[in-house]
Amino acid sequence: MKTAEVKKLLLSPEIPDLDEVSEALDKQTEKLQISTLNWKGYDYKPDVKFAIAYSDREIFLKYYITEDYFKAEKTEPNQMVCEDSCVEFFIDPSNKGEYYNFEFNHQATI
Repeated sequence: MKTAEVKKLLLSPEIPDLDEVSEALDKQTEKLQISTLNWKGYDYKPDVKFAIAYSDREIFLKYYITEDYFKAEKTEPNQMVCEDSCVEFFIDPSNKGEYYNFEFNHQATI
């Protein structure tokens, strides 16, 4: 298993807007490569990196993905985004094997 040191993000306002958070993640954090392919029978592997940081109140996560194609059909909350191209984030705050799984797809803007 790989580990990463997660840094505290330095932000000016107490509640920063999304653009400021995105820019701070770009400038203040290391982009970490995801290079493991867990699905047998699927050899397609997009280039996936992410940045992660925290503040006193939040965890910030940004994915950087380059791929030949993607599927983004699910547009409503709690739909099965696992059927789209998606990313996941697992966190176990208690360190007891009881985790939360956040799964996100890409909402294209046309």
